[in-house]
Formats: sequence, structure tokens, C-alpha cells
Amino acid sequence: MAAIDLSSPKSTGGGGGGNLQMLGGVDITSTVVVVTDTNGNASTLKLSTTLAQFISQLRITTNDSTYLDIEDGSGNNRFTISRDPASQQVNVDFASNPTGSTTIVGAIRTYVDGVNLSEVMTFREDGLVNVVKNLSANNVFEGFLSTAASGTQVVLTFDSVGNHLVTGSGGQTFKLPDATTLPNGTIYYFNNNQSSGAISVNNNSNTLVASIPSGGFSAITLLSNATSAGTWERHEQAPSNVSWSTNTLNYVGSITGATWNGVAIADAYIASAATWNAKQNAITGAATTITTTDLTASRALVSNSSGKVAVATTTSTELGYVNGVTSAIQTQIDSKTNKLITLNRQTSSYTLVAGDADKLVEMNVGTANNLTVPSSTFSAGTQILLSQYGAGQTTIVAGSGMTIRSNGGKLKLNAQYSGATLVFISGTEAYLFGDISA
Repeated sequence: MAAIDLSSPKSTGGGGGGNLQMLGGVDITSTVVVVTDTNGNASTLKLSTTLAQFISQLRITTNDSTYLDIEDGSGNNRFTISRDPASQQVNVDFASNPTGSTTIVGAIRTYVDGVNLSEVMTFREDGLVNVVKNLSANNVFEGFLSTAASGTQVVLTFDSVGNHLVTGSGGQTFKLPDATTLPNGTIYYFNNNQSSGAISVNNNSNTLVASIPSGGFSAITLLSNATSAGTWERHEQAPSNVSWSTNTLNYVGSITGATWNGVAIADAYIASAATWNAKQNAITGAATTITTTDLTASRALVSNSSGKVAVATTTSTELGYVNGVTSAIQTQIDSKTNKLITLNRQTSSYTLVAGDADKLVEMNVGTANNLTVPSSTFSAGTQILLSQYGAGQTTIVAGSGMTIRSNGGKLKLNAQYSGATLVFISGTEAYLFGDISA
């Protein structure tokens, strides 16, 4: 609805008249029109911003038979707005002498030379005007607002402008209007001209509809106004660094997440084109055996007799057994005590050497003999087996700096074929166990 408030007459004549004001408008006191009622009485009216602009843009250039006829909801003529072609004076002619407040419901009918052209506009209670026929104009200037990015959310309403530019940096959030106040098909444009930071566009429930990166330009369209949140759809507009013609598209930038389904790409559009062109277009070499079928699961891979990739019998579980190995396994094994004792038979007195570790040293001497144990030759934990193979008794002698510990200080093998064991507890000290005597 649009209301015509005639409750405060400002008469310059004897008849009725009043203050003509559109609901929600702001009075412009310097805007005055002459109102002539059906009795010929003239009154001076002040117009609101909206109606003043509407009347001032009337282009009545023929005669007084070109006018706008305002009717109420019952089809009764309430008043007519016309402009005198000679004086350019705007006249508002009432069908009756108005008093009080008059509410106009319905259509603005346009007449040219007395002919009713069409019903083109209807007023709504929310302040919008419905256009029900095609309009033709030289240009239509949409509302535009430039906003410097800030941490404060911009809350849009049904009468907010639809075209938004964001400058600065750091990001900006917009909240779309209550969708039930808007017609389906309403479009809002957001141009992110920030040096950094995204535009976040939320619906009326503050749920994100679109995040528009720096340099982006998006159109947000209302698909359904059934709820206040509405159903919105986002469409991207091409950024300023994109150009195209009928068969070409030129974009200077990085394309991510796209699948190329066209023909060859020109070298100018490929980073390191020479490197790209040098790549082979098919798998060759060792991998040709695995291009079409899957491999046996959880198996080690080897190269077969033809140098191709093949599956080994070794499983992933078996490979796990060597997990954590830090040096050659065989070397580690070789350093352990041999299961088969190595023999070192001597035929005269003898001094042990490092190579005797973990061996059996046999003294095959016919007369008394000595087996000397040197200091700092063997490490802790080393053991050496000793035996008296010959008839000559063998005495165990501690070398310089070496200490031998035995029961009762016994250091001689007891008799032919007697045996003993040396166990080193450090490089300078060892136990002597076995068939020994003093």
C-alpha cells in the first residue's frame, strides 16, 4: 500500500487540500505542488522524497490529457497527477474534496491522450512497487555501496542496495535479508576488491552461503523465500584478468582442481614447457608389467629375469622381522659365539691371543708347560676353554697387569685330559673354573 496523508491541510484557497506524503518518506519542504480539487479550489502540498522524485521525473510534453490516474482498491478514482506542458506546473486533482487521511490501494494507471495504456505498477505494504508489465528505459541505475573491510558484520534488509564492493583488507561478513521479505529471483552482487581477506555471505540465520576470495566477484540469487533463511544459489563472475572470445579463453593465473578434456595445450600456457614436452606419453621400461592389473597384496617387489617389476614370495610380515635393523645382520651373527667350538692345539708353552676368544685351547705338551693370560686383550664376557691334552701338566699364568680368580688360588690343570674355563669379567680380571689343582 501507499498512503496519502491529508490530515494537515495547508490551504492557499478555500477548498480542501493537504500534505501529500508517501509512507516512510522524508518531507522536502521546498517541494511544492498545486492541488486542485473538483470544486476548483487550489491548495499547496508538500511532497515526500519518493513522491517528489516520482512527479519530477514525469515527462508530460503534450497536453493535460497525459496523466497518471490513481485508483483505490475498489477501482474508484482518488486523484490524478498531471503536468501543464506550458508552465510545467504539476497538478494533483482529487475526485472529491479530501479530508483526513486517504489510503490508496491498487494500481497506478497511465493515460496518454486519454488512452489507458496499462496497469504497470502496484504498491505493496513493505514499500516495494510491483511492475506487472514490461518497462523500457534508457538506463536503470542500481544501488551501489562501497564498504571498507572491518570486523563488524553488515546486516542487509529488504531495502538495502544489491551491489556491494569491499575494499581494504582483513575480510568482511554480510548477513542477507529475511528472505520472506524478498521476491524470488532477488540478486545481490559482491565484488571483493580487498588486497587480502574473503567476503563471507551468510543467510538470515547466519549460515554461510558463500566465501568469496580476494579478487572474486559473485552473484547470490534467492531461489526460495519460503523461510527467513531462504534458499540461495551462488554463481561466480569472471575476474578482471580473464578474457575470452568465441573459441578462446585467456586466464593468467593458477588453475587448481580442474580436469582438462580438450586438445593440446599451447607451450605458452605451460610452466616449463620444454620439460613437459620431454616427458614420455606412455609407461615404458620396468613398469610395463604392472600397468593393467593389480599386484598380489602384501608382498615385496623385485625385478624379474627380464628386469621388470614382479612380486616376490617374501611377505610384508616377513619384511617386518628386519624392521629396526641398524647394521648388516650377518656381521651381527658372526660376532656371536659359534655353536661349533674352534680348536687351537699347541705343542709348547703358549700365550693367549685375541683370536682365542670363544675357542678351545689344547695344550699337547709332554712336559710341564705354561699357558699365559695377557692383560687388556679380551673384553668382559669373553670365555676361553682350556684342556691338557698331553702328559705334561699345564699351569695357568697371569700376565703383567692381569688377575686370575680361582678357588683356593688353584692355577694348574689337574691331570692329562683335565679341562677348565676362563671367563673374563674385565680386560684385566678373569675367573678360572674347572678340574684344577694347586
